[in-house]
Amino acid sequence: MGTTEWIEGKLAQRRIKARQRIAARELASRQRHRVWERDIARVALLGSILILGIVVIEIGRKATHLL
Repeated sequence: MGTTEWIEGKLAQRRIKARQRIAARELASRQRHRVWERDIARVALLGSILILGIVVIEIGRKATHLL
């Protein structure tokens, strides 16, 4: 009986450690995904700022031609 309890305890510890490893992998995966989304958002923001700047310059050009 004592040996069986010892083995069961070891198996329980292995299950807990396996769950922790899986959770750590999932967390790392989510973090990588978040970083990727953040980078995409930064590129989109940069692109929209550049386009806005071009639009402002073109409007300014047309306004000077009308005056």
